[in-house]
Amino acid sequence: MPVSPLRRRRSSVGAALLVVTSMAVAPAAMAVEGPGYGGTADALAVTWTESDSTLHAMGSEEVIQLTGDSLSLDVFGLGFRGRSEVTVAVGTSDPLTIRVDPTGTLDLSVAVTRLSVGPQPGTSVVVLGRAPAGASRTLVGAVPPMPSGIGPADVIPWLVGGLLAIVAGSAWRRRRVVHAAMPEAPSAG
Repeated sequence: MPVSPLRRRRSSVGAALLVVTSMAVAPAAMAVEGPGYGGTADALAVTWTESDSTLHAMGSEEVIQLTGDSLSLDVFGLGFRGRSEVTVAVGTSDPLTIRVDPTGTLDLSVAVTRLSVGPQPGTSVVVLGRAPAGASRTLVGAVPPMPSGIGPADVIPWLVGGLLAIVAGSAWRRRRVVHAAMPEAPSAG
């Protein structure tokens, strides 16, 4: 039994909506991942980002401006006493004393020019501070590899988008061909 064109069109529109929705939801779900989600509350999230070379901590009044554009090392950790001071050490560089925000979250960007030697992948990042109960809290992370340009995560959304455009274009073309091949209804008159 052949499938009607209307049903086929509805199925393809439904499939396209499912793909687009799943592509929109997946990055949002990944964005909330970090320390504290999935049993990693005792670890630091350490990532590379391009920065305007500023050193800052959320909730802190002091912002140290550095010159030039460069990569920065972002450090994110949870579980400190609100507005307390923590000490951040990246490898053998001089430790930085930073004040965390009122919720006890450390969100720090350290410009590479601020560090004595650019950290190599695997270099330890240690944050020492106080937990909300007053006990000593130590979080440890490691410097990830430097970004090396375009990777699969940068290309896959474009490939999926291109594939969806091809599918939509072929469905549109097929619809035009089917309508062109249909004979006109005789006029009653």
